[in-house]
Amino acid sequence: MPYDWLYLFSAWDSGYYYSLAANWYPSSLAPIWAYFPLYPACIRLLGLLGLDLMVAGLLVSNIAGYVSIIMFQKVGSTYLDKSSLLSATALYFLSPYVFVFTSVSYSDSLFLLLSLMTWYAHIKGRDFNAAIFASLTALTRAYGLLILIPLGFDFFRRRQFERLGFLGLPIATMAVWMYYGSFKTGSIFAPFTAQSYWTSTIAVQIREGIRLLLIDGDMRVFQLLQRFWIAAIFGIMCITFIVWLCIRTWRTDRSLGVYSFTFLLAMILVVGTFIQNFISLPRYLSLVFSNGLSLRTKRRWLLSAVLGLFAVLDLMAWWMFLFTENFH
Repeated sequence: MPYDWLYLFSAWDSGYYYSLAANWYPSSLAPIWAYFPLYPACIRLLGLLGLDLMVAGLLVSNIAGYVSIIMFQKVGSTYLDKSSLLSATALYFLSPYVFVFTSVSYSDSLFLLLSLMTWYAHIKGRDFNAAIFASLTALTRAYGLLILIPLGFDFFRRRQFERLGFLGLPIATMAVWMYYGSFKTGSIFAPFTAQSYWTSTIAVQIREGIRLLLIDGDMRVFQLLQRFWIAAIFGIMCITFIVWLCIRTWRTDRSLGVYSFTFLLAMILVVGTFIQNFISLPRYLSLVFSNGLSLRTKRRWLLSAVLGLFAVLDLMAWWMFLFTENFH
């Protein structure tokens, strides 16, 4: 590393993004194809301008993170009064997963920024711009196309059927990326097929155990799952809390509520299918900005207490990101 302190911002997936920025994608199917191209492309572009790649990665993620705060407030001002908006902004961006992963060298902050810009352009009536931002969102993370769900729902709800054509641009963008992956590797779904490389031995065992439970009534899978009881309890609590936020989001704006619920169901389906991603489920769900708008309170004592708690949890979360296997 060019500077010793950079290790504080680089762990887990950071190395893969730097590798893509330096060497781009290989000509054969490999695990690294699971990572989408926009964030490493931004790093690579700054690298071509002479900036060290690790510094460039940190710069991109942090600029996107800070601008996300501004865009969050612009979007939130449509739905919330000033006091509620300040509360939601503080609670959302200081919550541990958002705080850590919009600060380190990950693509999360770029995804959050682009999804916010997509929705902001939409509510301002600039749907062509929204389609462009949605296309960039789709190139940032595998679940980027989910932003089309609230857009499409809003078009139907407002009977703006002529605007549905704008949704074709992000879909076409994803199709071009799939074609590029197919051209390079011979696999038409290379970015998604590559996910199978990340399946751990324990994930295979759990999937097989579940299959035997459903087919033969074999109960041994529960013995295997006993070692994950703490993660299971935390996961259930997390999902319950997210469901509550989804309900509040639905009451604020039905289109955003559909986005929240769709994102939750999609992530549960993905984690249930691949299993190896269950540790990252809270991080995926934290990227839903619409739920952030529902993370608010007008009780000052409660706001102060939660922010104080988050300040402690943020430091613990960052330490866990760097030195444990339970926060990534």
